Amino acid sequence: LFLGIREGSSSKYRTNIPMSEIDFTDCLSCATSYRSLPKDYPVPLCSGRTELCDQVMNDEWVSVPSGSEDYNYTHYRKNQYEESLFKCEDDRFELDMLIETNASAIRVIEPLLEESEKDRGRA
Repeated sequence: LFLGIREGSSSKYRTNIPMSEIDFTDCLSCATSYRSLPKDYPVPLCSGRTELCDQVMNDEWVSVPSGSEDYNYTHYRKNQYEESLFKCEDDRFELDMLIETNASAIRVIEPLLEESEKDRGRA
């Protein structure tokens, strides 16, 4: 699997720069948290992608911090409510990941189970 920069990209942006250094002022927005990457931002190239990956993977939109999510200043102190909110968001994300992992395993196992039951029925 190769990760690199697509050929012929002449850009003011270098790879792996922090989001705070990307200029989103002229970029499209989708709600308050999502911005499209600048047109001249070098999109990484991955040799492990299939045609389906190219159709469904997001290479254009990024989530940008807004409001209290923006950690650009060093003296930021979260109050107890923000701490609870962030913990709740982290817990929900973890739960979503667990649910999707289990659902994915079920999608893989179900055809195997059906095939095994058919084989048992023939014997």
